[in-house]
Amino acid sequence: MSLLGRGWKLAAVFTLLTVAALSAEDLGEGGYRLAETERDPAVETALLDLFPDYSHEAMEAGGQTARYLYNRVDLDGDGRDEAVVYLLGTHFCGTGGCNLVILRPTENGMAVVNNFPASEVPLVVKRHASNGWRDLVRLPAGGGAEPAYHLLQFNGERYVAAGTVVDNLALEGTALLADDVHFGLGNPLEPRQ
Repeated sequence: MSLLGRGWKLAAVFTLLTVAALSAEDLGEGGYRLAETERDPAVETALLDLFPDYSHEAMEAGGQTARYLYNRVDLDGDGRDEAVVYLLGTHFCGTGGCNLVILRPTENGMAVVNNFPASEVPLVVKRHASNGWRDLVRLPAGGGAEPAYHLLQFNGERYVAAGTVVDNLALEGTALLADDVHFGLGNPLEPRQ
C-alpha cells in the first residue's frame, strides 16, 4: 500500500530533490513560467475523457477534489498553443509524483499527446525541435531510481525518451509549471455527474 493509502498527507510527496533542482543559470535565457490561473474548460474536458475513472466516488475515497496546473505553449510551431498540464490529488499522484499530460488543440477541443505518470515539475521546453515539435526535458520520479532529467523528443506521434540529460547546458530552455507546488494551488477538476 502506498503512503497515500495509509493516510499520509499528499503534500509530503512533494519534496524537492536538491540534486535535481533547477537554477536560473541552468535555464539560460529561457527562464520560468508560472501556471495559468484561470480554469480552462477544454483542458478539463480532455482530462476527464483521459481519466474516466475519476468520479465522485473516487474523489470522495481520496478525500479531496483533484486540481490541475497548466501552461499554454506552442510546441509544434503551428501558431496554436498546446497545454502542458500537471494533475494534483490522490487519484493522480503517488510517492513519485503526479501525472503530467500534454494536450494538443483539435477542431473539437483537445486531444492527448502524452500522459506521463510519476512526474515532477517544472517541465523544460527547449528551443530545438524534433519532427516539428520542441524538445522537452522532464524529471521522472519514483521506483527508487536516481533522479535525472530526461530529454524527450517527438517521434511524429508522441514524445519519447531520447536519453538522460547529464549536464546543465542541456537543460537550457523555458521551465513551465515552475510554481512552488502545493494542493491549494491550481484549478479544481470536478468529476462528471
